[in-house]
Amino acid sequence: AWPDNAFENAIHGAVASNVGLKGLRKTTEDLAVRIALALESGSVAGAARRLGVTERALQLRQAAWRSGDDGN
Repeated sequence: AWPDNAFENAIHGAVASNVGLKGLRKTTEDLAVRIALALESGSVAGAARRLGVTERALQLRQAAWRSGDDGN
């Protein structure tokens, strides 16, 4: 799905460093949301469309970030 091995190498490094699946999932999701928001110039609606989730899901994630909740 990716043109090179960069994604696989990043996952490999995380797993080799004993990052658990839960932590890996959370970090990956947070990064994807932040990138989508940047690509959409901060538009929650645009980022939600890009990621295939609801606006509400992104709003809840942003609220958790603001409150310092790590979601675990």
